[in-house]
Amino acid sequence: MNPAIDVLFLVRLGLEWVTVRRRLRPGAAVRDRGSRWAIAVAMAVALGGADVALARAAVVRIPPWPEAVRFGGLFLMAAGIGFRQWAIQTLGPWFSPRVTLEADQVLVTRGPYRVLRHPAYAGAWLAVTGAGIATGYTAAAVVLASVPLFGWLYRIQVEEQALAERFGEAWQQYARRTWRLFPGVY
Repeated sequence: MNPAIDVLFLVRLGLEWVTVRRRLRPGAAVRDRGSRWAIAVAMAVALGGADVALARAAVVRIPPWPEAVRFGGLFLMAAGIGFRQWAIQTLGPWFSPRVTLEADQVLVTRGPYRVLRHPAYAGAWLAVTGAGIATGYTAAAVVLASVPLFGWLYRIQVEEQALAERFGEAWQQYARRTWRLFPGVY
């Protein structure tokens, strides 16, 4: 893909590696149901599909979008990375790369969680969508904006079942007043 996009993805992965290195506490219950792998596979398919789209565009000599549009994609990508980091930092010790329930876990409803139940995935979606726009090609942008959603939507289903199990009525009330992923849409 684009070197600037690659650098931003590496920054995102580095930030996550620094903030997520945590061990499960004794008594923690993992309820992941393969959702971590679903996200990884969806991202791999999206990145591979975007690379194929970019290679195809080069072969048939499709001109890229204007520079300003591509720059806007980089801005959107950086904003998505920042939003995801805000969500991760807001969760603090409760953030985990696996769906996990802990005995002393609290339901976080502050920061970006006031509006969205899954702002970390919303931020990730903004980042990959921005990356797609930054490539300058419609096919790559569509692949990067759509394919990863399959992994995140499965993870959201798994997480919401686990959170409903852990927090009961408090979760139901929170879910009624917030959006899952996209404000005003879903």
